[in-house]
Amino acid sequence: MVLDAVDAEPGGPSLEGAEPAPLRKTVELDPGWLLAEARATAKLDAIALVAESPWWPALSEAGADALSRLWRHGVAVGMAARRLAREAGESDPARIARAGMLSGMGRWAVAALEPDWLPAWLAEPDPRRRRELERRLVGTDLTTLGRDLAERWGCDPLVADAAWLHADLGGTLNGGASEPDRLRLIQQAYSWAERTPWALHGREEREPGPSDPRLRILIAEVQVRCGGPFIESDATPHEERRARSNARLLLRISSLLAGNVERDRFLEALAASDPSDDPDTWAERAGLAWCGGPGVATARVVWTGPRPLGNRTLSGEEVLPPSPPADRPPTRRIVLADRGRPCAEVHLWTEDEAPPASPEIQSLWNAWAAIVAERARVGD
Repeated sequence: MVLDAVDAEPGGPSLEGAEPAPLRKTVELDPGWLLAEARATAKLDAIALVAESPWWPALSEAGADALSRLWRHGVAVGMAARRLAREAGESDPARIARAGMLSGMGRWAVAALEPDWLPAWLAEPDPRRRRELERRLVGTDLTTLGRDLAERWGCDPLVADAAWLHADLGGTLNGGASEPDRLRLIQQAYSWAERTPWALHGREEREPGPSDPRLRILIAEVQVRCGGPFIESDATPHEERRARSNARLLLRISSLLAGNVERDRFLEALAASDPSDDPDTWAERAGLAWCGGPGVATARVVWTGPRPLGNRTLSGEEVLPPSPPADRPPTRRIVLADRGRPCAEVHLWTEDEAPPASPEIQSLWNAWAAIVAERARVGD
């Protein structure tokens, strides 16, 4: 699905696309993708995740059924959390939905390592014996494991709290959470999911038969969006290798195309320049060229190198360009050098996800700045 979306989304798909996008609606059902989002500090690249992430191992029929049940239960928690967050007027329902979907992180971690253990865990109705199974396998209960993993992986604190306290329906420990009100929404969503056909605890009082129309809608939505299996039965290691190889090739092609665009922008600036330009004129042209970079809102090139005599005042002091606004420091600075000494600085005001200039392009700009500096010395 992700690889198919490359042709549909210019520049390749990312996980931060618009809500109605097919890719967005697919990845928000996958705990692996959502975990990557919860850990990310910058915009994620879906193709890079395909290239780097292994697939689920082959499962027995019982293991596949148990994993599908766990998946649909998680989706139900996430969907219910989103609905409850919207009703509560929360500003970021998607974040609360993601934390709800990942509230079973401990169970997912064990399922990834010991998939055939999950059916035995689900088949045990006694909560006390379940905890014994958990402690025998991992040395602790799965909620504590989920919290510890979320904290170790640097996830959103709400994800860590949800992984630990999602089933504490009485909220007795909510005072220790970073966002108790949002955690309470996830706990309520979990209680809804426990009244669906995919309930994890199997208690009679939590069997399906809801009277709340919102709960009936939730069950229908999960059935529609999770109609297929979580893991395709015909997936093979060969298919995984080819898919990951294809993703790596797409990343390489994207990198080469981006490099070509950078080089074309540099060549256009070089062709439009005048060999007699003084350093300040060159800096102005260079700033305009850097403004065309991806994710660059504003750019400015400040000349700090030698200047010809015509650019000096009567007192012999150099006329320096005005400094950038003090209240808006540049996001990035690139120093261009001549003979090992700085001769110009590129100041960039960029978006958070703007890619850095490639070393090759920086080298080209550095060489051009050195030529301008040499002309300035000759003109002195």
